[in-house]
Amino acid sequence: MIELRSAHALAFVFAAASVAAGCAAEDDGGRPGATPTVEHEPSSGDAGSADAAPADGAAVGPGTGSYESNLTDFTVTVRDVGARLSPVAPASSGGFKSKLKLYLVDYAGYCASYAAGVDRAGSKYVKLELDLVGATAAAATLKAGTYAFDHFTGGDGVLYLGRLTKDANCTSTTTPMPLAVAGAQVNRLVITAVSSTHITGSFELKAANGSYVRGSFDTDLCEATQAGTPTCR
Repeated sequence: MIELRSAHALAFVFAAASVAAGCAAEDDGGRPGATPTVEHEPSSGDAGSADAAPADGAAVGPGTGSYESNLTDFTVTVRDVGARLSPVAPASSGGFKSKLKLYLVDYAGYCASYAAGVDRAGSKYVKLELDLVGATAAAATLKAGTYAFDHFTGGDGVLYLGRLTKDANCTSTTTPMPLAVAGAQVNRLVITAVSSTHITGSFELKAANGSYVRGSFDTDLCEATQAGTPTCR
């Protein structure tokens, strides 16, 4: 009788262990028997993480942003936002100047990649550039406020909006916005808040014919300096 009870107890323990093991395996992505994987979390202080590309739908950072348009010639899923702000400096023509560059990109770790000298093959960008000039340093300092786009190609202007793609060899191709500033229903870049380390805001340009682009950004300023020629990866 004692031996029979012991056999039953052993059978119960074995069955419980089997169920627990099966549940643990199913918890790993719902795939029975799957081997758990460990992913390296990208870090702005880890140059090696510049190669890490997130899977679709993965959380990214450090910047967040959005991009929406009814133009069909260019699409991008924003996974990070890079922001670089040059310090106020004397302008060659007199007075002072500074420049804000915003990049809404389709990969995580813009600043880490920039600091590591890595150029992302096959990447896409929405690019905004704001040139500030003034008679005094204070006048050329970026502040919260509203600014208007005035050009989509290279050349003189205050606020630029463009799109850029890089091929497998990291050769850049700029695609001008097929929009017109004249008669635009909406034309604005709104800097909601800016500090020495962070910037937030939104932008929208809606042409007279109803074509539009709009987006938002919330990111730390990238203070990294890129030295030498970037490596294409």
